[in-house]
Order: sequence, then C-alpha cells, then structure tokens
Amino acid sequence: DISEQFFTINAPTVLLFAPAAGDAFYVGEETYCSWFTPEMTLVNIDLSTDGGTTWQAVATNVDGAAGFYNWTVTGTPSANCVLRISDVNDATKFGISGTFSLLATPVIALTSPMGGEIFNTNEPVSISWSYNNPDAFYLYLEYSTDNGQNWNYIDLPQITGTSGTYEWVTPNFESDQYKIRVSDYYLPFVTQSSGSFSVLNYPETSICMVTVDSATNRNVVVWEK
Repeated sequence: DISEQFFTINAPTVLLFAPAAGDAFYVGEETYCSWFTPEMTLVNIDLSTDGGTTWQAVATNVDGAAGFYNWTVTGTPSANCVLRISDVNDATKFGISGTFSLLATPVIALTSPMGGEIFNTNEPVSISWSYNNPDAFYLYLEYSTDNGQNWNYIDLPQITGTSGTYEWVTPNFESDQYKIRVSDYYLPFVTQSSGSFSVLNYPETSICMVTVDSATNRNVVVWEK
C-alpha cells in the first residue's frame, strides 16, 4: 500500500547509547553515558530511580557535541532506573535511556590490623578481612608508610569464602604512619583502610639471667646492653 499524502518523520533530538536497557551498575562505580545529538549545544543529565517519576541531577551544562560523560554512579539502588539527556535551553527536547539497575555497593571490612599496633621490622603480621560478595575473585592488598599518601603493592590473594587472612612481613623501614588497604581488584571503589600503626626496629637484647631477689621476693632480669 502506498500513501497518497505527504507525511513527516521527526528524528529524535538526542539518541542515548549508554546506559543501555538491562545494564547494571554498583553505586560508586565509575562508568559513562554516551549519546548523539545534532542540535543540542549544552545538555543536562538527570537520573531517575523510579522509572521517570522523579529526577535528580547528575551533571549540568555538559558539552552536547562531546556525546560522552564520565559518571561516578550515585543514587538509591533500584531496578527501575533511567537516564535523561535534555537541552539546557529547551527542556522539551530530551531523550531517555532504557531501563537499567543500580546495585548496592558491596562492603569489605578490614579486621586486622586495626590501627594503634606496634610491630617489629621484618615481622610476620596477619592481614584479615571479611567480604560477602560471591561475585568477587581477587583482593588487592597495599601498605603505606606515610599515612596513606602513597601506597605500595603487597599481593593479589584469591577470595575464597566470606573471610580470609594473609601473612605479610613488615618492611625493614621504621614509621609510625603505616596503614594497610584492602580492595576488590575488579571493583576498586570497594575498599577499606586500617588506622595508622607503627613498625619499629626493636633492638636485639640478650637476656643473661632471670632470678628472684630473696630480700624483696621480686623477679630480677639481667641483660646485655
């Protein structure tokens, strides 16, 4: 059948490519949104976690021609999320993504060291954690000697179960600003650091004799300087 009348096809003012329908992101995760618009110079980006009933701003006055925005995911966990791209100068021009999900961020707990401890240099120390995330595979362990300004790699232990322990040997470096950090290797925003603790070089002291003073009935310890 062929129409005998002219008609018009209106192209959408903006096409959203990401996030796509069925995507899922953890709150706190680094991701992006992308779009194409032939006419919007500046755009606003808004998120709805209730299917478009209410909206919260993600970013304003974004370069529309860029078609890309890095997004640190915020919002309440929900399976009914949509993203909206709209013209800064004309809110009637907009596009809406497919429905995607926001997931609650997993929580990792570093249980030792906690902070405040004093360890010897070159001493075995247990790093312990709990982490209830069946989809996790590896942890990333690090230590700092300057209260978290810089971090040094320890190891990449595999996750087995909801808790674990790793034996770390303290470096031959003294500081009272040591920290331990444990992170999910694939979700680096899931992380926790210990409080500050000390690693000191204990002097080697040879105890020569332990006896009891008969006059005072007290223990006497004799050592070499």
